[in-house]
Amino acid sequence: MVTQAFYQTQAWLTVTMLGFLKSSETMGRIIGGFVQYNKEIPVKKRYDFTKLVYSIYDLLDSFLLFMPYPAMLINRFLCGVLGSQSATIRSAAVQSYLPPEMRARVNALFHVIFAIGGILFQLLAGLLGLFIPYRLVALFLGLVTFLSMILFIWLPKEVNRKVYEATREVVK
Repeated sequence: MVTQAFYQTQAWLTVTMLGFLKSSETMGRIIGGFVQYNKEIPVKKRYDFTKLVYSIYDLLDSFLLFMPYPAMLINRFLCGVLGSQSATIRSAAVQSYLPPEMRARVNALFHVIFAIGGILFQLLAGLLGLFIPYRLVALFLGLVTFLSMILFIWLPKEVNRKVYEATREVVK
């Protein structure tokens, strides 16, 4: 969220380095997509895998700006790999769990909520960045995301397990 602003305020970081950081995450997403395509996560392990991925992703995101640059590149690459894995599992789970007549509406609602949330958190990050250092903003918002994941993914375990481990019935 505040990575670009942080890079712009640090003499030792350059625009080129930010570009490599973004490219590292993109490469991770590409490789994560290939891995997901070639190696399917067993249905009964998807919920636990997703919890692990979200935990790692949120913690890596929280501490990104406290790392030396080479570790930042590795961090973003791992977040790219994990992000594509979790997005694929989440999307497939919701589409498998919902009845066909609801899939498009729920998918559209998800994207609207996600976009609004993204805008609001960008504004919040910018506002916080006016008063506290960017590193602390990233840490705080990353930990808020981590706490949200615990509240909405970990704690309602039985409900979420059903969704993440749903399979679509094939009609013959």
